[in-house]
Amino acid sequence: MRAARRRAGGRGVVLVALAQLSLLGGVPASVGAATKGPPSSPRSVRPFPGDGRATLKWHPPDHLNGYPVTQWKIIAYNNRETPLPTRIFISTATTYKYPGLSNSREYTFTVAAKNRKGWSPASARSDPVTIGAPARPGTPKAVPSLGAAKVTWRTPAGNGAFVKAYIVTPYVDGKKQAKAHVFNSPKTKQLVTGLRRHRRYTFTVTARNNRGKSKPSNPSAAIITK
Repeated sequence: MRAARRRAGGRGVVLVALAQLSLLGGVPASVGAATKGPPSSPRSVRPFPGDGRATLKWHPPDHLNGYPVTQWKIIAYNNRETPLPTRIFISTATTYKYPGLSNSREYTFTVAAKNRKGWSPASARSDPVTIGAPARPGTPKAVPSLGAAKVTWRTPAGNGAFVKAYIVTPYVDGKKQAKAHVFNSPKTKQLVTGLRRHRRYTFTVTARNNRGKSKPSNPSAAIITK
């Protein structure tokens, strides 16, 4: 009976000692090692087109799993889904200028992160981007007129090629209209006609050069046509 009590008492001392070690940060390495490993995937890879290049930006991994990221693995895919040679970017930065791309061609990108325990899975693919296409125009402004609207915006960066045309798309009560207005002119102030009177409109603007089209701008503030 006394021996059983001694054994039970010994187990109690061990449990108390382990609890004290845990509070003091002295848990054996094998207990905490399970949380150490490669980082999770980077997120939200966003490409911005340039002349023969793209600037990539992304969010770092949500979980580093014990060690900081020291490198990135970046892969570009052309419009035939063929991967280009992998590029290794040794840095903690989350912006990278990817050179050597072909103007007028479309690409998507993935990014993986590495810490001292290894590589993360690759990120989700970025949205496609046409290299050399103009940058996205800024938010346009609209002034109502009689069954029309005067829409203005600033010239976006051409990324190595002159912006020669704009596409202005009207929305009625937030719904896209079937007819977009194409202006084969570099002018950044245009009269959009053929609108319904006394209706609520917003507008987006897309820029075009000889290498492709930009992404549409954010919509303008709403106006009511006269």
